[in-house]
Amino acid sequence: MFMPEEVLLPQKEREKIVKRIEEKHGELKELLEDLQKEMEMINKARALVKAEKMSFLTPKENVKFLEEIDVPPLKILKDKGLKS
Repeated sequence: MFMPEEVLLPQKEREKIVKRIEEKHGELKELLEDLQKEMEMINKARALVKAEKMSFLTPKENVKFLEEIDVPPLKILKDKGLKS
């Protein structure tokens, strides 16, 4: 198996490369956080679709499920025509 030899770079060059890696790391971290937020929203949307299909459950069970997935109470009341 071929093993590359270690190449020593001048100090300035090394600093440039390290700085670039740190910048890219920051960008990638932001992208990952954005992706995680998007995935949370997608999962909530899927849960809402599932909740719509849960018509066989009682309204109380539906409301409980919607609360578990953090749907705002006013949205639940408007959608289901419930009164507090």
